[in-house]
Amino acid sequence: MAGRIPDSFIETLNDRVNIVDVISARVPLKKSGREYHGKCPFHDDSSPSFSVNPDKQVYHCFGCGASGGLITFVMEFDKIDFVSAIESLASLAGLEVPTETMDQEAGHRQALYALIKDADLAFRKALKSHPDREKAVNYLKARGLTGTIAHRFGLGYAPRGWSFLIDHLGGNTTAKKQLLECGLTASNQQGREYDRFRERIMFPIRDIRGRTIAFGGRVLDDSKPKYLNSPETKLFHKSETLYGLYEARQACRSLDRVLVVEGYMDVVSVYASGIKNVIANSGTALTEKQISLIWKFFHNPIICLDGDESGQNAALRIGERLFPLINERNKIYFSILPDGKDPDDFVKQNGKDGMIKFLKKKEIIQSFIWNRYLSKIDKQDPYEISKFEKEIKKLSYTIHDETLKKYV
Repeated sequence: MAGRIPDSFIETLNDRVNIVDVISARVPLKKSGREYHGKCPFHDDSSPSFSVNPDKQVYHCFGCGASGGLITFVMEFDKIDFVSAIESLASLAGLEVPTETMDQEAGHRQALYALIKDADLAFRKALKSHPDREKAVNYLKARGLTGTIAHRFGLGYAPRGWSFLIDHLGGNTTAKKQLLECGLTASNQQGREYDRFRERIMFPIRDIRGRTIAFGGRVLDDSKPKYLNSPETKLFHKSETLYGLYEARQACRSLDRVLVVEGYMDVVSVYASGIKNVIANSGTALTEKQISLIWKFFHNPIICLDGDESGQNAALRIGERLFPLINERNKIYFSILPDGKDPDDFVKQNGKDGMIKFLKKKEIIQSFIWNRYLSKIDKQDPYEISKFEKEIKKLSYTIHDETLKKYV
């Protein structure tokens, strides 16, 4: 392999691959609290002295002192070199290892991160001091959000006009090009550039390290579209990103469950009520990559959707798509709200305790799909019952876990 593997790719591997999954495929582990324990594979261990911490992505043996991270473990256990370990983990994550030196590309990505950070700060400052901010502040107050919550999620404001960010950050040709690359500006048919986000509340979307990689913007009236999201960029891929994951991880490292909702405001409102283990799949239906990312930190996600017909249909489609991925450690639950309610509405009317009580009625994915399929047939018609059985079996056969497949 020519050239040095860039640090950014190693960071991506650590983000994508759960150290517990890698080690448990080689060493039997049992969960104890937030850690996993087993007998050390690096010495003759008579009692479990080997510990794996998924939050820190590290392992440690209290017997022989062996310790390290994801790549070190693969190197030591599989007796392979650094590059081979990277290739093994990349294959597991479905990634292609860079084949040549990419320092220049890594530097370019860092420049984009820095620019988005500057835009984030500009939006936050605008919410605090821009002459045009009163409508935005009043909107947030009307939604019941405090300054503390706005600060926690880094909420900002994109003022009226076409060039707020261009004026602040687009001081040269390179900066203007980077604003386009980050999806913060767009250009019309005449090639004239303008701010993508205007007169909107700004929700910064952060990666698991807390770096802002994109934005969602909400209008202050009934204009359309109500929400405008950043487009796909080098830093932001909707199908692989979850809004609020960084905040949930900071607040709820000891919890094994998480509430998955649909929108930015749902996350912020539920979090404000005191339920801090809440995230959203904003901008796309929940994907296989997103559920895999969730399972890296929370093994029992509860997908909470609106109770209207479209919400229930969406839940069923999500269930069918994710069903093949479940196993004995990673589960999925569903909780469908009453018709006409979204999580923001429900938690405002019922509070934290009401939401927690409602979520106790959650259905595991197997039961959820079974009941939805069953509700669509005439239970007195043998032909429909036969069709129902075939559909359930067909779906069950898609489960990747061969042992679980036998009992679902």
